[in-house]
Amino acid sequence: MKLTIEQMAGLLKPFKDLKSHFPFRLGCTSYIYPGQILPNVELLGDFFDEIQIPLFEGLRYSNLPDPSVVDHLKRLASEKNIRYSVHLPLDAYTGHDDETIRRESVRMIEHIYRIGRSFDCENFVFHYVNKTPDGKICADIRKWRDQLRKSTEELLSMGIVPGSLCVENLAYPFSLVTDLVDTYGLSKCIDIGHLRVNSHPVNTHLKRHMAKTKVIHLHGLKRGVDHNGLSRKDRLSIRKLFRRIEEFAYRETIILEVFQFDHLLESLNTFRYCWNRWQRQKLH
Repeated sequence: MKLTIEQMAGLLKPFKDLKSHFPFRLGCTSYIYPGQILPNVELLGDFFDEIQIPLFEGLRYSNLPDPSVVDHLKRLASEKNIRYSVHLPLDAYTGHDDETIRRESVRMIEHIYRIGRSFDCENFVFHYVNKTPDGKICADIRKWRDQLRKSTEELLSMGIVPGSLCVENLAYPFSLVTDLVDTYGLSKCIDIGHLRVNSHPVNTHLKRHMAKTKVIHLHGLKRGVDHNGLSRKDRLSIRKLFRRIEEFAYRETIILEVFQFDHLLESLNTFRYCWNRWQRQKLH
């Protein structure tokens, strides 16, 4: 049964005390209620500190906000005391060896970055994609890295603030791009689910990269599929995260990166349980 906005708000009420409750900002995506960006922000802004907005631009589909939506987003940020981050398009191929595709990807990222800045977004989750548009892995790693380097330099020459680009770990080992991220002064987005589903050690990655991380993506795994709701099976990885949050005095953002309302409710229940238990353990 499809829930209305009002029904969703009612089911979220038990979690309203989590807003502004943590030493970090807790957020979620703007794709919980089926539809446009604004209804999601209207709904979720009362319960979260930050909303992450995935933005796309394509020939067949675009969700880029027009000036009236941008103005509305800025009003909601003030009224509901929320911040925004943007997830840049997944189909931006800044490491592609075809210069036409690479340059178009750079153009698209710069365009969406400007739109995000227009509603005061500070952090932009960025994929160093290692695939081609038809899904093939880029086989020539040296060429791919050279193209990434070229694209990054072009983006920064356009006035993009290096620290606002948060490069996210994907399926490949993050060590393939760590030097590029650090050389150009970019920030990092740690996706816990991506680490787990690709069998990359969570603790090692957190210890190595948390100091320069501005966004953390958290979601559950079920039968080897990520972006599910957090459940009992995800508690160990959540505890590992809390341990590093305390160690690094992390004060940035954790995004519950799910895209269905039932997954969000499940994640909130699990996250609150784990946090409360973590806090109790520290008292003993």
